[in-house]
Parts: sequence; structure tokens; C-alpha cells
Amino acid sequence: MFFEGCKDFAITPVQHGLLTTLSERPNLDQTSLCAEVGVDRITMADVLRRLEERCLVKREPSPTDGRLKIANITARGRKTMKEMYASMRDAQVRFLSPLEPKEQATFVRMMA
Repeated sequence: MFFEGCKDFAITPVQHGLLTTLSERPNLDQTSLCAEVGVDRITMADVLRRLEERCLVKREPSPTDGRLKIANITARGRKTMKEMYASMRDAQVRFLSPLEPKEQATFVRMMA
């Protein structure tokens, strides 16, 4: 449902999760992002590279540890997230629609 609703944006669910995480928690390193999004380091490196190529994410050396790169969502990334919100939200509503409202709330709480 996500792919169907958000196909015009060429954003995968993992990429969306990463952009959402960076919009809520800026200045995260790759290891922290792996923990937040729930993917391995190799996958995260690939996702970050692809988003950086599209100027949706920017990575810079950490000011406190030169071995680390800190990731942040760019203005273009925020704009893309804003533009795709309605499509993404529609996919979520359709996904939850078989459940009763109380079940929907329980499911969302359990997933969080």
C-alpha cells in the first residue's frame, strides 16, 4: 500500500523511516540510525548514500569524533516529506481499515 500510494516520490518505506527519524532527531550517526530504523549497517549505508545522492540527506563529519559522520535531513528532504504526507497517511489509513478504531489504536501503540 505504501509503494502504491507513494510511487510518485520514489521513496521506500525504509527511506521514509530514515527521513522521519532525522526530521524528529537530527544529528544522528549511522549506528544510532540503525538502531532507530531497525536495519543493519550495510543497508543503512546504502540508504544514506541513495538519499544523499538525491540531496534529501546530508552527511558531515562529527565535530566531536572525526571517525563518525552525522546525518541530517535537508530542506529538500523536508519538502519531499511534506509533499508525500497525504499519500503516506492514506496508505496507513487503508492498512488499518480492517480493524475497529479501538483495535487500530492498540495496533499503532504496540508497533510504536
